Amino acid sequence: LSVLGVESTESAVLDAKRNADRNEVVGVDFVEGDASEVFAEKLEDGEKPDLLLVNPPRTGLSVELVKKIKESGIKHLLYISCKPSTLARDLGLLAGKEGPYFLKSVRPVEMLPQTSHIESIAVLDLKEG
Repeated sequence: LSVLGVESTESAVLDAKRNADRNEVVGVDFVEGDASEVFAEKLEDGEKPDLLLVNPPRTGLSVELVKKIKESGIKHLLYISCKPSTLARDLGLLAGKEGPYFLKSVRPVEMLPQTSHIESIAVLDLKEG
């Protein structure tokens, strides 16, 4: 098992590497970059994960990344969202009539009590056939 974390902020990558070392976590690597670009490079290199976990900013997934995910054929997608409206938009693109995925479940998670903020976790699987 191997895990690749992609983050656009250098300090977040450094923190992730320090935490992995501190906790003796093996099989993980973290890189700084644009998720769409890193994902495209990995696919071009013949690497295709069994599971893709995305946790985009409040603006949701970029158009480029949605397109690459749809074309990838990855079997399982886990989408963590901090904004229900962009989650709904992206789920429509990924799991709507034209999307290659079906929505298996969505669960809201209250991580910031006494605020209006909510996280959501969506599980999508590739449609068969």
